Amino acid sequence: MLFREGFGGIVLGLLLGWIGIRLMNKSDDGNTLIIISLALVSFGSWLATKIDVSEPLTMVITGIVIGNSRAQQGVSIESKRTLTNFWIIIDELLNAFLFVLVGIEVLEMNFSGKYIIAGIIIFLISLIARYISVTISMLLTEMSIKKNFCKNNLVITWAGLRGGVSIALALSIPVEHRILHIFSIIYIAVLLSIFIQGISFRKVLEKAYVEE
Repeated sequence: MLFREGFGGIVLGLLLGWIGIRLMNKSDDGNTLIIISLALVSFGSWLATKIDVSEPLTMVITGIVIGNSRAQQGVSIESKRTLTNFWIIIDELLNAFLFVLVGIEVLEMNFSGKYIIAGIIIFLISLIARYISVTISMLLTEMSIKKNFCKNNLVITWAGLRGGVSIALALSIPVEHRILHIFSIIYIAVLLSIFIQGISFRKVLEKAYVEE
């Protein structure tokens, strides 16, 4: 089930990204590019839900493919800027809406000892999982990046703060399938990530890349 959702989301995201690049290459109008991107998001979300693959992962992969493509030769810088600015506004609006929902959920949160411990465990597991995934990814990169393998690995791992996406995914779980106080646990893990990783990140950078 998990493999199907994850692998299926990646494959669907790659396919939608490829289709998006082909469609965007046929127009240099910023408004048209916005419509194409909205159509990709709407259709991709609907299709991912229908075939039971990860909807968030599908959209992330689609965005990565389109955003990092060098094949968009027919699209001007101005049109790309228009598209980027549109999605920046959407991102800020959705973040504002997300924090309104968080404020509502806070009223029902339970911060008893067992949930705090569970949040700490989730935070540690997410750090270990990110370290492993970063290690695997870096082993597949060019040799030049491996010169400071351990330092780069540590910095990239520590830079991966948990935040809006984790909270949004917790909120998206249907009520009938939610584990008791799952949102409280995720919220604690996110707070730990923001305060521990965020506040100490500068120190980690200084320690990792200080001149010998």
